Amino acid sequence: MLWPNSLFPGWKQVFQRTIPKAEIGYITMHLRGAKLRNDQEYTMDLDSLPSAVQAKSLIQFVEERVGKNLTGDESLFQGLVAHLEPTLYRIKERMKIHNPLLKDIKSDYPELFSLIKEAASDTFSRFELPDAEIGFLVLHFGSAIERANTMEPLHALVVCSSGIGSSKMLVTRLQKEIPELQKLKNISLMDLENESKREGYDVIISTLSLPDSELPHIVVNPFLTDKDIRSVQAFIREQHKDSLLKKRRPISSGTSAAEEPIEKLVQMQSYTNTILMLLGGLEVEEITERGELSRQLEAVCRRAVEDGVIQNAEAVRDKLLERYAMGGVAIPNSGLALFHARSVHVTRPSFTIWDLPEPKDIQAMDGSVESTYRILLLLAPEYGETEIYEVLSAVSEQLIGSRESLIRFRSAR
Repeated sequence: MLWPNSLFPGWKQVFQRTIPKAEIGYITMHLRGAKLRNDQEYTMDLDSLPSAVQAKSLIQFVEERVGKNLTGDESLFQGLVAHLEPTLYRIKERMKIHNPLLKDIKSDYPELFSLIKEAASDTFSRFELPDAEIGFLVLHFGSAIERANTMEPLHALVVCSSGIGSSKMLVTRLQKEIPELQKLKNISLMDLENESKREGYDVIISTLSLPDSELPHIVVNPFLTDKDIRSVQAFIREQHKDSLLKKRRPISSGTSAAEEPIEKLVQMQSYTNTILMLLGGLEVEEITERGELSRQLEAVCRRAVEDGVIQNAEAVRDKLLERYAMGGVAIPNSGLALFHARSVHVTRPSFTIWDLPEPKDIQAMDGSVESTYRILLLLAPEYGETEIYEVLSAVSEQLIGSRESLIRFRSAR
């Protein structure tokens, strides 16, 4: 561990006295346990993988119980990852945790508190989260469930082939029966072809099929039967679900309108180059070295030197072991371990897959021990382009994102 004295040469001068190493270590422990949060565009760092795995597990557990789409809520996922990282460190170091809102949270959200406590018990099977931490998690999930319950109104165009009278009647019934629909507007089939007429509207409700429609649409009876009402309600829920899954925070580059296309092309080229470099080494190979994990990782690193990916096998091996010492790297219940490192000795990004000669017990991201037979190795330069880390993070998220992804990497097909 790097002590703050080595990180900040002026430490002694600031306090005008010599600080004992034990005290410096205690302060360092609190700094590491502090909740550091960046509200700008979030990209999951490779070191956040254990927290991300547990965040996904919590979300899936709660989603199944409350029947709300929470998996697509990026704000919830990012908030949980940012919160869990220092939380797990505090618990590991047995640091006291205080939540001044705990009493109010238990009083205002008793059912959700019980549910989150159950979800935490299922996810963190090796240790118990104190009620103070459960309370903080309740705030995260409470906000997400509130977002899922609050659907933004949709603006709809109404196309009717039966005349103005029936068209107006259809609009009136839609307004009465479907309050989620707002800004309803009658429009003719001819006007529908005019792009400006469609601007500002989300969906089309029509009495005739529109095979070439650019906007999502549903066909109903001009007199809007009870069956039609249920169909429109289901259609609206689907549109909200899609919009939630596709929702992305806009990225502000700070460039002018003229520079933006060039900036995007350069960024796209960087993404493409990174992906091509990763695909170039994406083969399943065997580690012939037997014995200790450190020797097997060194063998893999020596091969990476031969391939021009790294310059110093021992240094990168030490980085991998250093990261492993900080927390588990095996993906729970998968037979896979994801080793990763950033180093000045890595010349280009790399993603390789290695089969062990025999299964090896490796600590998992949830604190358990996983019988592992395949190693996934992600390597990145210490100082590379932002796009490199975004691609590697995307690969990491794919690994933990679904059982289908894990099955694919297990089978290597």
